[in-house]
Amino acid sequence: MSPEPLDNAVLSALHETGKQAVLPYFRKLNTADIQTKSSADDYVTVADKRAELLLTDRLAQLLPEAAVIAEEMTADSGMPIALPETGYVWTIDPLDGTRNFVRGDEQFCMMVALLKDRQPHLSCIYRPLADDAVIARNGGGVTYIDRHRQVSSCSPRFRDGPLSALSGSMNAMGFNMTIRDSVRTRLKTLKGRFHAGSAGIDAFNVARARSDYVMHSKLTYWDTVPVALCLRELGYHVRLAPCGRSYQPGDTGVLLAACNERIWNELAAFIWSDETATV
Repeated sequence: MSPEPLDNAVLSALHETGKQAVLPYFRKLNTADIQTKSSADDYVTVADKRAELLLTDRLAQLLPEAAVIAEEMTADSGMPIALPETGYVWTIDPLDGTRNFVRGDEQFCMMVALLKDRQPHLSCIYRPLADDAVIARNGGGVTYIDRHRQVSSCSPRFRDGPLSALSGSMNAMGFNMTIRDSVRTRLKTLKGRFHAGSAGIDAFNVARARSDYVMHSKLTYWDTVPVALCLRELGYHVRLAPCGRSYQPGDTGVLLAACNERIWNELAAFIWSDETATV
């Protein structure tokens, strides 16, 4: 399938799935519709599960030869993820920002990415409430598609001022427990820093010129692959922190993205010090 029809087909799959399996439950969840996974605030809902099943089926129809790595499927199996060396792989995050969704907060999205021979090839971050999306393609930049399906190129902001004049989303969820509190304390002092509660929404905000940096500290295939591809194709400096190594699917640790290398280095220096040298 050629690039443009595939983009449209993925967006259509997300749109139909959101309409059928996500929006009907927004602010209408019953207690029985909500479960927890790794912790008391790590939620999974009936919307997550229904959306993942529908997306898995629809994406399989687009590329029958592609494998699938999906969030809830992986959580249910309890098995380690083995990414094939060659071929296509879909990653599916049926509802990114589930905690927000459970609380009735509008900051949530759905994400799909396609890897080819272990490298990110395509990603789509879709907001079902707004019915809009940002789509990134390896080497092809990032486009915004509104609810009327009008397409425009994304133009993120490249502000080069001091950190105090910038804003962005950061959290310490994925940091080692020995330093997590220290990092959280440090982040609270960073003017302009906020926490959206959804990695996909963080990338969406950068694509729509609403924020300047992102730190994502709980890396998984289903949320980090689409986010990293989007940020990279926007021209941002995207690296694992604090080491500065390029992100590869399957990496763990912390992903930090900023509009240029200087600001990336300043953010890394602000967050990491002798007592927070590991993650």
